[in-house]
Amino acid sequence: MKKRAVLFLTVMSMLVLAGCNQPAKNTPVVGVVDMTRVYEESTAAKAGQEYLENLAADARKEFEGMQAEMQNAQGNEEATQKMHASITDLRNRVNAAQQRVMVALDENLKSVMQKYRAEKGYAVLMHKEGVISYDDSVDVTSDIISEMNKLSVTFEETNSTGDAPAPDTK
Repeated sequence: MKKRAVLFLTVMSMLVLAGCNQPAKNTPVVGVVDMTRVYEESTAAKAGQEYLENLAADARKEFEGMQAEMQNAQGNEEATQKMHASITDLRNRVNAAQQRVMVALDENLKSVMQKYRAEKGYAVLMHKEGVISYDDSVDVTSDIISEMNKLSVTFEETNSTGDAPAPDTK
């Protein structure tokens, strides 16, 4: 009888101790994301960079053409004013394209992170730059990059006011 009582107490003690080692159900799960890596390595960010580089090359060519026209129009105030207006317009188009790329990337990244956080049960995803110390096991940057790589992000202007072609609707 004593052996059974001791065995019963031993088993019960082990069960109690095992229960103490379980993480609390209300402990939030936190992930860390290296945003610099996301913007350097994701195909969406690379596509945005390539789009802006191509736009910048086109803008340089257009600007060089304007410079040649300005040299030919020296002394003609009206032509000079038109060239300055054209240069300002070119600068505004480039700035608008840069803004479009950043907004598209930010919106898509936010969407990816929200979906990832919800699907994986994370309470919080934090920017690595804002975390003082963390264990590498909570770094989900590679997962976020993989999810971003699945996206097809377009950066073309969608309204008819720009020179960019309208997207194909077929």
